[in-house]
Amino acid sequence: MKTFNLLAPFEQFAEQKLNTIPARRLYPRLLAVLILLGFLPLLIPGIPNGHDCMYHLSRLVTLREGIRAGIPLPMINYDAMEGFGYGPGLFYSDLYFYPFGLLAAAGVPVVVAYKLFLVTWGLLTAFSMYHVAKRISGDEFTGFAAALLYCWSSYFACDVIIRAAVGEVMAFLFVPWCIYGLWNVLYEEPSKRSCLPLALGYAGLFYAHNITFVLMCLIGGLITAFNLPALLRDLRRIGMMVCAGCLALGLAAFALVPLMEQVSSLRFNLTKATLASPIADRMVPFPRLFLELPYMKMEYWIPPGIGIIFVIVFLQRFRVKSERTPSDRFRDLCMVTGFAALVSATEFLPWQGLMRAIAAIQFPWRLYLPATAFAALGGGLLLGKLLSGRPTAMRRTWLWILLCGCGFPWWFLHAYLYAAKISEHEIKRDVSREKAAESIVSGVHFLPQGHVDGDYDGLGGKAVVLSANPEAKAEVAYPSWGKLEITFSGFESGDRFEIPRVYYKGYRVETEDGGFIDVSEQDHFRFRPNSGSGKAIVVYRLTKLHRAASAVSLLTLAGTVFAILFFRRKQRRKQVSDSESVAASAG
Repeated sequence: MKTFNLLAPFEQFAEQKLNTIPARRLYPRLLAVLILLGFLPLLIPGIPNGHDCMYHLSRLVTLREGIRAGIPLPMINYDAMEGFGYGPGLFYSDLYFYPFGLLAAAGVPVVVAYKLFLVTWGLLTAFSMYHVAKRISGDEFTGFAAALLYCWSSYFACDVIIRAAVGEVMAFLFVPWCIYGLWNVLYEEPSKRSCLPLALGYAGLFYAHNITFVLMCLIGGLITAFNLPALLRDLRRIGMMVCAGCLALGLAAFALVPLMEQVSSLRFNLTKATLASPIADRMVPFPRLFLELPYMKMEYWIPPGIGIIFVIVFLQRFRVKSERTPSDRFRDLCMVTGFAALVSATEFLPWQGLMRAIAAIQFPWRLYLPATAFAALGGGLLLGKLLSGRPTAMRRTWLWILLCGCGFPWWFLHAYLYAAKISEHEIKRDVSREKAAESIVSGVHFLPQGHVDGDYDGLGGKAVVLSANPEAKAEVAYPSWGKLEITFSGFESGDRFEIPRVYYKGYRVETEDGGFIDVSEQDHFRFRPNSGSGKAIVVYRLTKLHRAASAVSLLTLAGTVFAILFFRRKQRRKQVSDSESVAASAG
């Protein structure tokens, strides 16, 4: 009896492409197509209102308004807090958001600019992992497998669409390079360029997400300690790590210095929130580490697990014989690190005791990100080893397993959230300045202590507390976005008034004669005029330290680019010289 195989045409097509298209072309193209297909739901008008969606849309609005007002680097969201302002740009760098802020300033709707950011970052992240895995293994399928495991992982999907956690979404791009940097320094033969991936990875990660940076520093430190004998046998490796650290500090200075300057100058709500954080209450139950299903009826929300596909891939380790090569040892290290990071989100670690020291990470399940990165890279390297020299049919089978195993959490979580938000009428189609101004996130952690959200309701940024002198008068005007002008009269010596701004280090009160007065009060932003009447402009300027840090980062970046070009040119010359020598000896 004749049977009909509905999959036969697809199997034949896949086998034909696997056999006829070179791997160096097939897998990058297939990866790009799949990532773009994964973002097809974004073609639906609007965007689901994920956990932090409005906050990050407000960041784009701030960039748009700042660029239009001639403020190229707006550190303060002047619309927030009823016009009193909130300074997220001082603590979360907008560097990677900036091109999309330019699009918004050019007239592209903010929601569309946000969608373009997600698609662009998804592609960059996929090819980041692809490139790292391919460099370590030398195999294109390995790169494809690692990239698909990474970018269609449950946690990446959750960050993109459910949590709208833009900081972590950006961090996904750089974590593979941090891992590759560790491979370069600890496992490969040291060279003059060994420190570059490690430095660029960690510096890039700091600009993306501070919390993930801290976690990767801790994990990188543990991996380095584990490989201490290798470091002591070859002191060049220690030198490479020191060089990488110095280079990373130089590159990250533009974001690191203002953060440290603000934190050292003022006391912020973040400190109190960290001490009160119920981090132990947010541990993940062990059975839910892998299941990609969202959980609803829980006191504290936790993300879905990272995916059953990782269990399937990790079980293949029993089918592969390790040859104890550096690549094999690093693959096993990645798998063990990924599993350990995942388990650390449970009560396996003492989150009620010793681990409260890092309560600033807020949730133990933030370890899902490094867990996913290490597991995806280790899984990709494992599959590459498993399929090395095997028939095309076996590679085709695993291609199908990856498509189904990775595709399920990605598409399911998108469908789940779109259905939920459409039914709840929580689809954001447009973002006005008024709506963006209301979007302050995370308990206003970066407000100075003494300031809380709600204290300024109804004040509209126009409150000026005058002295007891009945003759003293002051009027507030806003000639442009970010600029506050105060006209005062009748002031006597010692009289002060309160400026309708939340104070951050860098604010200045500039007077008509061209002078300025730095203000440094914690709980109140108060100004004592040096004359009885006149005008004063309240503006935020980059501090001297911030400007110096900017110069350091620019010079470090220029030096790094020059060094990369120099080494590449030197390598090309060596290759040409070697080929000429071979040709001469053959002649």
